[in-house]
This record gives sequence, structure tokens and C-alpha cells, in this order.
Amino acid sequence: MSIAKLLSTRMYWSKELYFENVASVMTLNRFEKIKPFLHCNDDIQRPENCTDKLYKVRLIINMLKESFISLKHEEIMCINEKVVPFIGRSSMKQYNPQKPKKWGYKFYILASVDGLVHNFEIHSGSIDVCKGQLELKVSGNIVMHLLVNVPRHKWHKLFFDNWYTRLELVKTLYDQGIACTGTVRTNRLPNVNMPTDGELKKEGRCSTVIRVTTVDNVELCVVKWFDNRVLHC
Repeated sequence: MSIAKLLSTRMYWSKELYFENVASVMTLNRFEKIKPFLHCNDDIQRPENCTDKLYKVRLIINMLKESFISLKHEEIMCINEKVVPFIGRSSMKQYNPQKPKKWGYKFYILASVDGLVHNFEIHSGSIDVCKGQLELKVSGNIVMHLLVNVPRHKWHKLFFDNWYTRLELVKTLYDQGIACTGTVRTNRLPNVNMPTDGELKKEGRCSTVIRVTTVDNVELCVVKWFDNRVLHC
């Protein structure tokens, strides 16, 4: 059974998620027959030079993003990736061995502490610089795209993992009035003197070292601690 059919079977027609407004109008078999003929955008009007890999569903994506962006932003938010499982043929399909579902479409998501999605981007190739922002490499550009409608200088608190954490991004967010915290890779911490992993492990679990430094007039606090493994934040 295909992933698409498996997912649809578990949704409106399943015992757990049965939705009468859908299931009582149409059977699952009928829906599966109609689904290949559903279109969300007009291919006839597609420009010849269009390079948008998501053109066929772009209208739906824009509608969803408008709804998410309209939500009131919470003080505490986070950015992370989500893989939507897919094993068929697609130039957009990604492989990430660290995810529970290793094959699929990658989403970059801005969510609040209560779990609501406030914005998202679907990985479809290169990530352009966000309009009005500096070039912050791929991970930083994604962050700025996701934060495009977040009010500045309200000091929202943003959390992300070490793929995003770079000094250039941290400084840019600070200058725009957004606080951030993230795990960080050691090669992205210039001029920060930290004990070695071995030295910290000798002190035992929960050992912690804190260093404060200033980069371009922005004060940064770096924490290194030993839990199950050594982490930097």
C-alpha cells in the first residue's frame, strides 16, 4: 500500500479519526479514484520561465501561510525542521538519517511554545536572501524568512539547534530586538576559552562552565555542560 493511501486510510475514514462530513459523502475507494485528477493551480497559465517546483500547489501553500502568519506571535518560539514522509519519485525528496522518517519533504517551521505553527518554508532548492536582510548563509536566510512577520524590538525569545546558530545570525537578531538561544558547534565560537571535553567529564555529570564575551558590541553568553554528553549553548 502506498504512503498516500495509508495516510488517507488512517484519517477521515478510520475508526480513530472518522469524520462524518467527509466519510458519509464519499467512500475511500471513490476518493482514491478522484484524487489523481485534482488540481490546485492552472498549468496552462504557468510561465515558460517558471522554476517554482511547488507551482502546482503554490496557491494552497500561500493560503496556509497567510492563516498561520495571522496568528498572534507568542513570546517564546522555536525553529526546527520537520520531514513529511514520502518515498516516491521527486527532485525535492530529502534524506536525513537522523530523523525518525528518513525520506521525505523537508519543512522549516516556526512554532510557538504551545505548538502552533506561525510560518513555514518547504525546502525546494536554494534559499535566497530574505528581502531587506543581510546574507546569512542558508540556515540564517531560512530563519529570517520565517521571522518576516514577527514584530521587531519586542524581544521575542527564539530557540533553535546548532545548524542555525552562527554569530552573524545571533548579532542580526539582537540588532532587530529578538533574543535567541541555541546549541552551537565549537568551531563557531572564536576566542572563547573553554575546558576540553575530557576535563569537564572528570568533574562529573552536570558540570557546567559559563563564559561571557562581546562580539561587535553584542554580549554573548556561552555555556558548556556535561550531561549524557558534552553540549554547548
